[in-house]
Amino acid sequence: MSGMPPTLLDRAKNASTLFLITTFARKQLHTSIHNVMQKPRQSNYELLRLAAIVLIVAMHTWGYAFTTTDTVTQGILLLVNAVGNTGVTLFVLLSGWFGIRFSTGKLLRLVFVVLTYSVLTYGLQTGLGTESLTAAGIRKALLPLLSGKYWFMTCYATLFCLSPWLNRAADNLPKRDFGLLLAVAAFFFLAVPTLQLADPTHDGGKGFVNMTLAYMAGRYLHRHGWPHLLDRHGMAIASGAVAAILLLNGGITAVTGHLCNTFARDNNLLVFTAALGIFRLIGRWHFSAESVNYLAGFAFPLYLTNSTVIALFSPWLTADIHHPAFSLRAAAVMAAACAAAFFAEVLRRLLLGRAEAWLLTAGRDRH
Repeated sequence: MSGMPPTLLDRAKNASTLFLITTFARKQLHTSIHNVMQKPRQSNYELLRLAAIVLIVAMHTWGYAFTTTDTVTQGILLLVNAVGNTGVTLFVLLSGWFGIRFSTGKLLRLVFVVLTYSVLTYGLQTGLGTESLTAAGIRKALLPLLSGKYWFMTCYATLFCLSPWLNRAADNLPKRDFGLLLAVAAFFFLAVPTLQLADPTHDGGKGFVNMTLAYMAGRYLHRHGWPHLLDRHGMAIASGAVAAILLLNGGITAVTGHLCNTFARDNNLLVFTAALGIFRLIGRWHFSAESVNYLAGFAFPLYLTNSTVIALFSPWLTADIHHPAFSLRAAAVMAAACAAAFFAEVLRRLLLGRAEAWLLTAGRDRH
């Protein structure tokens, strides 16, 4: 009867129904979260992540030819520098696009990986006699992120630690204010150095300021979208910027007789513009490939080992420094650096994978 209060049995049925509904909702929520977390990685961006480091390696390799008198090698070196110097900016733009998600575990893993390769490469260099065993060298090997052994890794680790506040600023700033912030920063840290008026950071763009600028630009683009010109004409803009760099550096080289790298630096507006164009171009190329995603995981090991491998091959590499054959040797050394990084990282994961996983888990528990 409708007027009678619910019996104990009715209450039990209601409670059971509520429990079933709640349980079902929890399972659906868990499934949804799992599906989001398992979303396939975008291989175009993973390829860009790896390519950015390969560009840096190319620049390091061809850098041994700065004293060459061979015209062909000079031309290739100018091209490698014009494109290769976009590597750091591309990598950090990509980090800004997706946003760094700080966790203590990830930080510990980053420190662990850098420390492992720092000790490994220093031990190899001293063992082969290419570097002396000194107190300063040991200090750098044991404190690579604090001693500036790898400027890129030091700045990236700093960026990683500050990412929660940078992300919060990017999320809360109105579009107009965010755009003005980037414009003012670009003027002082890109336009002014490009015009050869001054270098406010005194580091040629290889420092935390320009890295933060690239990261925040990536956050802006992800949050507010691409400007119409870059969105529609990314390839033309990238090609035009690279061509301008080549013309300027090539012209100065022809006039002075000495290789010029002035307009192919990390704090040059043309380099930054070329990086933006390349980033937009690759962003339009959607595909998925597990092999690419796997190889992208070797980006940091390649950066951390390439200088050591190139230095070991340097006597052979520079034997043809004044001959067009130098570029063939440089390509071979680059291949050797990539292969060495691959095998070193595979071995590191086999030997130290459990320790790394423990650090990641321990960091998550603390966080």
